[in-house]
Amino acid sequence: IPLHDLANNWIQKSAIANYFKGTEQIHYESTRELKVQKIKRLALNYFVDDLEEVFNESKFPSKTKSFLINKSSSQNSKVKCVNDFSDIKEILANGF
Repeated sequence: IPLHDLANNWIQKSAIANYFKGTEQIHYESTRELKVQKIKRLALNYFVDDLEEVFNESKFPSKTKSFLINKSSSQNSKVKCVNDFSDIKEILANGF
């Protein structure tokens, strides 16, 4: 089973599935550069990842609000560290 299928299956069976309108809102890329290109192309308002290096890419869009999941701190001041998606919901409810 391909890794992305495993990830999608896990997401669909987890509590975070409630935050997506199906897997069409979940994207995968093979490199950080391609990931950043997709974020720019989709003009995402918000982006969640567990790899801080993605947010530190030089071409990461400055207007995209960033959430680093499962980390307690970040060297990047534009990144909000969260434990889970409920933290993101709370931050957005309070105006990021």
